[in-house]
Amino acid sequence: MRYKLSIIANVLFVMFGCFVIIKRYFFQQNPPAGAPVALSYFEPYIQARMHVYASCPLDTNDIVMIGTSLTEGFPIETMKNCHIKNRGIAASQFHHLLGRLDGILADRPKQIFIEVGTNDLTLNKPTDSIVAAYVLLFRKITSYGKEVYIQSIPPMDSPYLSKNKQIDSLNTFLRKMCAATAVHYIDINSILKKGQGLNPSWTYDGIHLNAAGYSVWRRTIEPFLQ
Repeated sequence: MRYKLSIIANVLFVMFGCFVIIKRYFFQQNPPAGAPVALSYFEPYIQARMHVYASCPLDTNDIVMIGTSLTEGFPIETMKNCHIKNRGIAASQFHHLLGRLDGILADRPKQIFIEVGTNDLTLNKPTDSIVAAYVLLFRKITSYGKEVYIQSIPPMDSPYLSKNKQIDSLNTFLRKMCAATAVHYIDINSILKKGQGLNPSWTYDGIHLNAAGYSVWRRTIEPFLQ
């Protein structure tokens, strides 16, 4: 009898542990509207991906896409260009991207496409803070001497629709900064937008894109590829 109770207790413990893990993962992927995502949960993943990328050096013929999970999920295979390298990492905030950008610049790739800002917004960072981060980014890339492209922050759909006003303000700033420097600006926001936010047909959670959304993004940047 005592043996059976021990088995039952262990099974219940395992079930409870699985429930906690699943609940935590689900909250990270689907937070309640307005709730900031605890992206520190992903720090081990970010560090692991950085180590993987560090072991795969770039060359001067490469075209690099760097950014958040939106970039990491980009199906570069559809571009049919073996020189395109994906350096997106899920949950990346500005400080993550700025921290790994130096290594990419040191490898001197032919072109760099940057996408960043979405995760900082979901953490409810103020516009001034994000603008300051963009200023640091521009300081790093304006003297690079090769083709650098800043992509506008994509729109968001429900439950993040309230973020789009802040996104529009930041994209206006980006467009002006790019016009004043040698950095190219690519507007993916208006292409992906329907009404006040991200086209709901191109997303499954209000932020991340499905295959149709990535197809639209791909067609937008293809004319800039060399």
